[in-house]
Amino acid sequence: MLYCEKCNVKIRTNHKYCPLCQSPLIGEIGEDSKLFPELEEKTHASKLMLRIFNFLCVAIIIISLMVNWLITPGKQWSIWIGAGVLCVWIFLTVGVYKRKNLMKNAMWQLFLITVGTVIWDAAIGWSGWSVNYVIPIAGLVTIIILIVIAMVYHLASPEYMIYFLMNCLYGIIPFILLLTGCITVKLPALLCICCCALLFSALIIFQGRAVYSELQKKFHL
Repeated sequence: MLYCEKCNVKIRTNHKYCPLCQSPLIGEIGEDSKLFPELEEKTHASKLMLRIFNFLCVAIIIISLMVNWLITPGKQWSIWIGAGVLCVWIFLTVGVYKRKNLMKNAMWQLFLITVGTVIWDAAIGWSGWSVNYVIPIAGLVTIIILIVIAMVYHLASPEYMIYFLMNCLYGIIPFILLLTGCITVKLPALLCICCCALLFSALIIFQGRAVYSELQKKFHL
């Protein structure tokens, strides 16, 4: 470590002169004299795995198209395989890029499940399984996931409030579908609507100020 005889102080720096009196410093520059530690370059294993996964997805689509064209050219089953691979790729890619915020990740997955299942249901011949079962059950599961995340990580109300409110608003979707007659199996939808309403009521009663504060920040009320 460097030393200033005039100021009688030890200085952790790699400069030649004292920052106080500008006198020449004596001693040697050691590892402890460096102001900023050198950061070792870390290999990003997650990025490598994601690239491998991307390659596998492309490979599956290309191979399925080739096999489809060679063996059964009259049937377009490879399109469904490609669509399925694309859905899996979207879910996992969003999950990887949103992994730092688990609550945001959960809401993104809920959105993707909602849109994706409706598209699949319509594509294979509408039978209503997406609105009867997947959408309300996904809403219920997301409520449980958000509560567990908030409890396990001991999150403060500003950290989880907006996601809880978004999940409460999600309950409007099965409610509208139920009113318009799109839902034929009512129990899952009613459970989802009830749980979303209970969650919203609990937030208003027990965290009313936090709810208002969050809405004020987001919408400048």
